[in-house]
Amino acid sequence: MKYFPVFFISLLLLSCTDDEESNNIINNETMPQLIEIFPTASDNGDDIILHGKNFGGERGISLVYFNDVPAESYRIWADTVIHLTIPTGAVSGKVRIVKKAEEESNELYFTVKSFGGFPSVAIGRQVWMKRNLGLIECRNGTRLERRLDPSDWIRTNGFFCWAYPAETMDEKLGKLYGDEVILYPEKNNIAPNGWHVALKKDWDELLAYLGADKVLLDSNKFSSFDLAAYLTDNDKGLWVDLFPGSTNSTGFSALPTGYINGEKGIYMSKGETASWWYDNNNEIWCGTIHIYYKSSMILISPWNIDPGGHSIRCVRDE
Repeated sequence: MKYFPVFFISLLLLSCTDDEESNNIINNETMPQLIEIFPTASDNGDDIILHGKNFGGERGISLVYFNDVPAESYRIWADTVIHLTIPTGAVSGKVRIVKKAEEESNELYFTVKSFGGFPSVAIGRQVWMKRNLGLIECRNGTRLERRLDPSDWIRTNGFFCWAYPAETMDEKLGKLYGDEVILYPEKNNIAPNGWHVALKKDWDELLAYLGADKVLLDSNKFSSFDLAAYLTDNDKGLWVDLFPGSTNSTGFSALPTGYINGEKGIYMSKGETASWWYDNNNEIWCGTIHIYYKSSMILISPWNIDPGGHSIRCVRDE
């Protein structure tokens, strides 16, 4: 009997230890946990994606902190993924999620760095520029000539013009480029360092991520996919009209720059169409991607080589 108090206390301590371990397990199963940040380095104003678990089905009062700077703009908040914009003032350091005072995630290191001032957005496993390219000087220092009159595009190509006649729109809409910028990158590499003009395989990966049929994508034939609502900026101030359901959920923010028809020498579809060149992996032909305001279709047109002008989007180098 003299051992009973000690034995009883031992059982009590063991029971408490078990309870504490049990509580820790429960807490670990409910606490937010960061597993991955994609990409691992980006700039202020860029969109990134956090992967993990126990984030909560809705954001509520939860916040993502870059060191001590909270993010304010969230595109998606789900239990296993958060799509957000890096806040102004964020610097390299630790990222964490705070649901409430006693529910804080682990920390992952993230690098905030400049990529030449080009806002970007993470979509799937890619990082795209948020806006169309607007540069006029190639990497080798060559400056592209201006061809503002669409009729000039009948006689020559390899040049650029403003996406809109009003230069005040140029920063937002980018420029329209001739096909030589795509066909001869060794001479006219217009993509800034750290980026490349979107290849056919880049567009294929993007559209496949959104749900496009891979067989059609691989066919290199004219194809169409009902996916544009995910990519189209829903700013009705620029679009003549916008098809219902445009969410821009990816943050790609397609805008209706129109294009130059090189065969007719006319500027077409202002406010109605977004169109981009794509590089066919540096082969001798290139094609175009189109979004039209009356439908949510994305049209892929291969072998479209003419002196016309289209926009360019760039993808971050891996």
